[in-house]
Amino acid sequence: KGLNVGGMVGHCALRQYAMGERGMEQGPPTDQDMATMTDLLAEAMRGGALGFSTSRTFLHKVPDGRPVPGTYAADDEMLAFADVLGRHGKGVLEGAMRLGERDNDDLVNTRREIALMAEMSRRSGRPFTFGLTQSDRRPDLYRRAVEFVVEQNEKVGADVHPQTTARGIGILFGLHNRTPFDRIDSWKELQTLTLTQRLAAVRDPQRRARLVADATAIPLANAADMFVLLPGHARYDCRHEDSLAAHATRRGVSVAETFLALADETDGRALLNYPFLNKSLDAVQWMLDQPVVTLGLADAGAHVGQIMDSSQPTMLLSHWVRDQQRWSLEAAVKRLTSDTASLFGLTGRGVVRPGAFADINVIDLDHLELPTPEYVHDFPGGAGRYVQKASGYTATVVNGQVFMEKGEHVGPLAGVTLRA
Repeated sequence: KGLNVGGMVGHCALRQYAMGERGMEQGPPTDQDMATMTDLLAEAMRGGALGFSTSRTFLHKVPDGRPVPGTYAADDEMLAFADVLGRHGKGVLEGAMRLGERDNDDLVNTRREIALMAEMSRRSGRPFTFGLTQSDRRPDLYRRAVEFVVEQNEKVGADVHPQTTARGIGILFGLHNRTPFDRIDSWKELQTLTLTQRLAAVRDPQRRARLVADATAIPLANAADMFVLLPGHARYDCRHEDSLAAHATRRGVSVAETFLALADETDGRALLNYPFLNKSLDAVQWMLDQPVVTLGLADAGAHVGQIMDSSQPTMLLSHWVRDQQRWSLEAAVKRLTSDTASLFGLTGRGVVRPGAFADINVIDLDHLELPTPEYVHDFPGGAGRYVQKASGYTATVVNGQVFMEKGEHVGPLAGVTLRA
């Protein structure tokens, strides 16, 4: 391994192993099911797992539309897992939780969900961390959730930490993979073609006219919230002038024609970023100002052809520290390193001192830059994914050995499996 990695024990996996198809139902596990799951979690914790993770949001589904295993788990099931971590005295509890979902204006369900996290923390003596983001659907949810967390943490024994991102969480669209118009039959046909063939189709006047006409007949409602990423430096500050709608207005054509023109002019490298969460950087700034909020929640692999959030650390250092001077360099590095290591119970990591592990980035802050993500086909069978590099990292040292120099791997693979 090039980098150090660590693993959580997933609730989905435990339920699927112990209960099979029953694990996706709303019914409770049997006593034997619970014994199997808690024994497996205990075995993993003895082996050094970093903790237990669960998914309770209704957004996470298996391909046939059912919620993932554990979505409907009752409190006693959740508390049983917390008890396992408590007996081992280590590990962190983590969740994709049910915030603002099927809730009323008083956020009764959200308050209850945070109370459950706090009780799991109290029962186990371990921290609980969960993803928290701003959403236009419930504009004040993130602020109120932080208030609820602070209320719970003021009660003895609770240690709950929302985690958020340094920029918006965005779905990427581009000619390489998926487009915003893929529900339309003529656009759906592009999915069977290679990039070369797609570019040829875009550059064929008759086919292009058909694509534009079909897409124009079904207006794209969120073109103002999709931001163009041109080859070169990727901006994530969601300026109106960078939106697909603004580009279309300047060109005097439809958003579909604009999308195709951008793809044509850049040989398919132009992308659209649709930040459906944390679009408001004011909200991001407010959350990161709260002492209880930690930094995390950066998808860099879970949604290989949809989301590429590996740029979160570079965004924090370049945009917020260097350009906006919102936080000091020291504070930002602490949030990226020792704060996270402490939360996950990793000793000797995230600090520079005698006796600690030598995991170090040498950074040229003035030259930190983020290029636009690229779609590559380097998975088994030629499957594709988005990747995003960064410039300005002079060297990356892992366990005392230089792993990368100026973005290029130089040979050593000194990474290890981290154990709590």
